[in-house]
Amino acid sequence: MKYFTRIFLILLLLAANMANGQSDPYYTTARSFGLSIMPEKKGLGEYRHSVITFLPRSFLLFIDDRNMATKNIYGQRYIKVKSQDGVQLWVLEATVSKSTAKQKFKNASVHFNTTTVVCRIEQCDSSIDDHTYEIWGSEVLEVDENYESSTWFKLNWIRNGTAFTGYIRKSKLKKLNDEGSITFSNEQHPKYTIEVSKNFKASKKCGDIYNYGESKTFGRKLALWEKQLIVQAGIGTVTVDGLRINFERLVGNKEELHYFRTYKITDNDSGQTYSLVAQIQYACKLDGGLTVLQKIKNVNLIQEGEIEYNLSDFDVALELSNELQTPDYLWSINTRVHYFELLKRLSETLKNRALAGYFLSEFNRSCPSNLRGSLKCRKHDYGK
Repeated sequence: MKYFTRIFLILLLLAANMANGQSDPYYTTARSFGLSIMPEKKGLGEYRHSVITFLPRSFLLFIDDRNMATKNIYGQRYIKVKSQDGVQLWVLEATVSKSTAKQKFKNASVHFNTTTVVCRIEQCDSSIDDHTYEIWGSEVLEVDENYESSTWFKLNWIRNGTAFTGYIRKSKLKKLNDEGSITFSNEQHPKYTIEVSKNFKASKKCGDIYNYGESKTFGRKLALWEKQLIVQAGIGTVTVDGLRINFERLVGNKEELHYFRTYKITDNDSGQTYSLVAQIQYACKLDGGLTVLQKIKNVNLIQEGEIEYNLSDFDVALELSNELQTPDYLWSINTRVHYFELLKRLSETLKNRALAGYFLSEFNRSCPSNLRGSLKCRKHDYGK
């Protein structure tokens, strides 16, 4: 009986890991952009899939069933995936590997998503070109587990049938991982499972402001998730009948409209769960008495009533609403440079590479492919 109980528990654990993405992943074979799973409203009533993120080479992708996950979108074959950051996407099938990472790379687990250099010998000066090897963004290297050093890793890889060996400081490899330049495929991916609520709107009119001590009566009873969000965000309290909010902080601003959304975040390693509430601040204007949203100006991520993180546009004043046909963007990634610069800054802000990748996709809208090469879509940058 104990034997069968043990087998049952192992099967349950395997099923849980598969559900969270810990099956053997596939990977991108070329740079690509990912589309939103559901079409989004564009302009006057048209619905299209938005371009929500960039995917570098050797990026991990999880696919439940390759035979059931494909779809023709805009005349091209796409496949439904979950990225290593936990984002559901449609990705061009031609840019997704046929074999899994484990099948292709065996024990090699350091995926270089962008180009960098490693030393030819330990303790080299990496600023001197002939002391280094250039590692291409797409190569996958193996850490030599038999090499003993407190400060250096020894890396092995095969290029065009030739074996190479190089060295990199442990601190540098960690930094590359923290900023999103590499991926360790032998770690838990996705790191988090994230559930997202609907939007809560304290007001529907641009420029409405609610001060501390004011109240607002709704024409309906607030749902349980809305009541919980109001408390978690520190907005105020809800009366017993569920019809009125008593505000306990300022909500709203001139020429702005604020939406709120809850992100329930579960760590797939530990099972621990917590929530962040996003206060999404749209720039807006009144046109004939109607509210017109222009773009997202700022996002505050709130935990237990306090602002934990601020996601800004980093002073990149984008005016791409016509190109994107939506106001639902804080950033617009249209080149690989945009992606790596923004991912690095968000990783520093959130102190968490996995969450940075998720929220980058959440508040990004890239230009459509026919406009992505234009100067207007490409001229901005997110570098410091």
